Amino acid sequence: CGRDWSSDVCSSDLNSKEGVIEDNVMVKGDVEIGKGTIIRGGTYIEGPVKIGENCDIGPQACILPSTSIGDDSNISPFTVIKNSLLMKGIDIEPNSKIENSVIGTGVHIGSNFSTYLSDAEIVSEHGLHEIENIGCMIAEDTIIGSGVKTESGVIIGSDCKIKSGNVIRENIPSETRVM
Repeated sequence: CGRDWSSDVCSSDLNSKEGVIEDNVMVKGDVEIGKGTIIRGGTYIEGPVKIGENCDIGPQACILPSTSIGDDSNISPFTVIKNSLLMKGIDIEPNSKIENSVIGTGVHIGSNFSTYLSDAEIVSEHGLHEIENIGCMIAEDTIIGSGVKTESGVIIGSDCKIKSGNVIRENIPSETRVM
């Protein structure tokens, strides 16, 4: 994040913190932290952010504005999450970068995952939609290996398994295995 970790906690605008915030965590802006959640040392959180109950964040994670993390989620060290919605039961391994994305319930993402950002055209049952600066959308119960990258606007269906090292350039239907 490139932040100064010298202060313990900056909490002047903190909305609600029911969890445990370890030493050397910086919290800035409107941030809600649910009960039973642990924010580990060296983590930087800049609101608006909402983190659910029983989560484990960090150490050395960076949670940036307009992010919501559901209950029972684990965000590993050196991970950056920005402007994204993560449902409950998410597990993100270290060194990952997720921006402008939606991640479904029960998704497991391996280390060194990243989303490319750009403008994209999304086709849905309601037609073609042009969306600016979008990451990816991953449906529930999908497992993604280490070192996977997703192109902007990619939609990955539910219960998919994507092996390590893949670059996902197009939508993946539910229950697909990508070797």
